[in-house]
Amino acid sequence: MGINDAWVNSMLHTGQGFSQLRDITASLEMPRMAKETYQNSNKNLSAVIKEISNQKMQAAGRGEAAIDIQAGEVDDHGIPVTAVITDGACSRR
Repeated sequence: MGINDAWVNSMLHTGQGFSQLRDITASLEMPRMAKETYQNSNKNLSAVIKEISNQKMQAAGRGEAAIDIQAGEVDDHGIPVTAVITDGACSRR
């Protein structure tokens, strides 16, 4: 991963954006990244993050299905049935 991608990745993971990156690099007296460079890197990293997230969720779903099958929690067609519990609460700021 190059330095530009690393900066953009750190901004994504901390909930920040281009303006905050500009402020950070200015305070460190580093050259400023062009907004187009940031946007291109953000687009590419977001696609990679989405793909990895989907793979992880599918793997977790297969794991849950295997647990349900072992426990005999399947419907009439042999499809695993996973119980989901929610508290019905809605978070507000």
